[in-house]
Amino acid sequence: MLGWFLSVVTTITGGVVAIVLLGATMDTIFELAHFQGRLIDSNWSYLAFVAAALAAVLGSWAPLELGSRLFALRRSKKVA
Repeated sequence: MLGWFLSVVTTITGGVVAIVLLGATMDTIFELAHFQGRLIDSNWSYLAFVAAALAAVLGSWAPLELGSRLFALRRSKKVA
């Protein structure tokens, strides 16, 4: 039961952290890019949406993968 709880907390935290970091990165990119016209007319909004979705998935997956690998490494050291 504790494993499920930690997995859920880790997944939510990782996704939120990834989206926050992506938001800061996208703000910097938008400031450096010089737009002629409205932002919605460019394809940047699609890029931001895809990047946010990808960051949420990877931010959720990466901590779980790291945790499972560390757990497997710890288990293999106990067996040996």
